[in-house]
Amino acid sequence: GGRGEPPPPGSGWDAFLDWAAFGGFDSSEDRSLAFRAWSGALAPVDAG
Repeated sequence: GGRGEPPPPGSGWDAFLDWAAFGGFDSSEDRSLAFRAWSGALAPVDAG
């Protein structure tokens, strides 16, 4: 763990944002790209 690493895949968006807040992502675009890369290990989820 630690601020340098994302939470385990499957932890959810809130957990990701908690980490991203310390991960040096200055823009929502950066967070979105990072989240897509992070969540790529998961099966696709219907975002509605």
